[in-house]
Amino acid sequence: MYIQKIIKIFLSIITVIAVCVSVAGAQGGTKQETPKQEVPKQEANKSNLDISGQFFFQWSKILQVDDAVKNDARASQFSLQRASLTFSKTIDDMWSAKLTTDTENVAGTDNTTSYKALVKYALVQGKKSFGEVDATLKFGLIDTPVVSFIDSQTDSRWIYSNYTDKSSDLLKGSKLSIDYVADLGVSFAAKIMKKVTVTIMYGNGYGYKNTVMEDRQNLGGTDPYKNYGNVLHGMVTVAPVEGVSIFTYYRNQNTNKKISDNSIIYYGIGAAYTTKLIKTGMTYSMPEKSTNNSETIIESKYSLIDSWVNINFDSVIGKPVFLYGRYAMGSAKNDNAEAAMGATYGKSTNIYGLGVGYTISKNLRLVAYYNNTEYKAQDKADRDFYIKSELKF
Repeated sequence: MYIQKIIKIFLSIITVIAVCVSVAGAQGGTKQETPKQEVPKQEANKSNLDISGQFFFQWSKILQVDDAVKNDARASQFSLQRASLTFSKTIDDMWSAKLTTDTENVAGTDNTTSYKALVKYALVQGKKSFGEVDATLKFGLIDTPVVSFIDSQTDSRWIYSNYTDKSSDLLKGSKLSIDYVADLGVSFAAKIMKKVTVTIMYGNGYGYKNTVMEDRQNLGGTDPYKNYGNVLHGMVTVAPVEGVSIFTYYRNQNTNKKISDNSIIYYGIGAAYTTKLIKTGMTYSMPEKSTNNSETIIESKYSLIDSWVNINFDSVIGKPVFLYGRYAMGSAKNDNAEAAMGATYGKSTNIYGLGVGYTISKNLRLVAYYNNTEYKAQDKADRDFYIKSELKF
């Protein structure tokens, strides 16, 4: 009964207000203004492309190497580590496209080198939200999940690539590369409640510099020319609180689809903490390479550690000075892996680096960087000093 009375009183009040508003509108009719015509907002010129670029330029000097000849030379040189242009296009609210060109220093004839242009990324991306799930689909020449995520946490690719991408630096002698920054394929990522991201990628497995997969016999012969398989990536990232990421990952590449037990696999775990003041983290990976020559199966097992710290003192002292440090380690975990790494370098490699940098503007920064690489089987470490720069526009 009381509820019904309340409802009746509420409806009566609404009716009185409506009558008053209509009467006031009638009285003001003589002063009726010409209704303003709404001018539709001019849409952005969708025919324009967003263009950006990035240069990595450095001066380097060899301080010490184990090789006596190179050590005497104490060589120093300027080099262009990267010169890239990115063309991005928003197609609609869901779809976009991106093309990134890059450069590579390649050897020519008569002991000369030169830069050549190549395509690093060429992809189409679709994004759509389904309630608490944000879905992203990419296809084409796309970024790989583990390498790209680590780079996003370190903010130091301009100083040097992460050691998942550069695993061959740590597994010297074996020349084992366990992943690449970009590859041809398709990926799908689902971010759930802004906390958990699950990413799956299926691709060729040989990176953006080796994009043609061939599967044929040599003319007139029976030996396989190339019998590439494919690669499957899986990654789960958890962000329990702002700035903290805990992630695990798995990559399985079939290196010969005609003969079983030929593969390169790695899996691992990592953690990262990222704020305006500090970016730090570590990954621990366990690569495995299996080779089947139809008679025996050779399995080589390794372990990799990559850690970083990047401290920006601008928020503390008001000066855009930063300190950067890196430590990485690679080692053989069984006899086959140790044999693959060879007697020249030994079963383990330790790399550490330290740099002090200055951010001149939001688009330009410099760092003075010292790098030390120690191989187990060598008496002297390789030591290098760099002045590195990054320019963005």
